[in-house]
Amino acid sequence: MITVSNWYSWSISGGEAVTTTADRVKHLLAVRGDSLRSAAEKTRVPKSTLQRITEGSEAHLDKWIPLIANAYGVAAASLMGGQCPKSDFEWTIRRMTIFERFQAVTATEQTRVWDTLQYLFKMYPDRCSEVQVAAIASLGREQLREILTRWDRIPPDLVTTRAIADGIHQLTGICRSWFAYGMLDDEPGPAYLSSLWPKAAFRPNRVKEGHSALTKQVIEITRRRLG
Repeated sequence: MITVSNWYSWSISGGEAVTTTADRVKHLLAVRGDSLRSAAEKTRVPKSTLQRITEGSEAHLDKWIPLIANAYGVAAASLMGGQCPKSDFEWTIRRMTIFERFQAVTATEQTRVWDTLQYLFKMYPDRCSEVQVAAIASLGREQLREILTRWDRIPPDLVTTRAIADGIHQLTGICRSWFAYGMLDDEPGPAYLSSLWPKAAFRPNRVKEGHSALTKQVIEITRRRLG
């Protein structure tokens, strides 16, 4: 079982959440139930080109990805893996199981910020480094390093945690609601739902596990448990 404290390392060391543009396009077609032939008809991208994209061998992604994104009503950035910290991070979150998402929601803000930092330091060291986070969070580099060294044993106070979270948001665009509630901006009622879930006595064996974004099913389970 992947826990909140190690999902980020799983996602960058061989788990399904590791993403490339090929992975994302294949996932999109699978979710929409389209073959390469039907996708080619929808997108007006040649079938042979789509095949190269899903195989990871197409060199002109900037030309074709916007056409695919437009045809399926998604953001082009959401299909471009390995290029955007925000997009890659949110993809990883959306690929967590329902139970893992509940764990994320019921974790502390400190845990979510800590896990996010480790993900970004590993995946995007040039775009989100200790130096950059320290500067934008108005912390000295040595001060931040000391905080990071003891974070898993003695987490920082909420004021410091939120300053770091805001710094991550400014550097990467990762939404503030993730740090505050464990939910993404396009998921409904983050403050409301996250305040209810810890009271719901959620039992993971009541929901079939499988990679999933937040769904109406999860919301309805929560509401039923609360009466």
